[in-house]
Amino acid sequence: MQRPLRRSERSTAGEPVARSRCRPVGTVKAPHNSTSIHTRYTEQLTADLEADRAEQASIAARLEQLRTEEKWLITTLDSMPPSAPVSSMVAGSDEAVQEAAVPQP
Repeated sequence: MQRPLRRSERSTAGEPVARSRCRPVGTVKAPHNSTSIHTRYTEQLTADLEADRAEQASIAARLEQLRTEEKWLITTLDSMPPSAPVSSMVAGSDEAVQEAAVPQP
């Protein structure tokens, strides 16, 4: 014995409606090869992380170079004779603002 047709299975004329081969809305079929997708994401994230770390190392090396240059500049500026024109203020990276000697007229 057949079950009675649901409203969605009947046409307006009462005849059976051909069933769709599509999945109902809201269902998701898992990819056939989900491992390769996970592998691709893992590889891409790993490559991005390595690139970020390399950039950080490069920036850290540049920062160290700038700090070395700053120390040299401060030392050189401090060793200048008082009659040499210098700026009135020298700011150290972690030090308080220092006032350089300003020649008097």
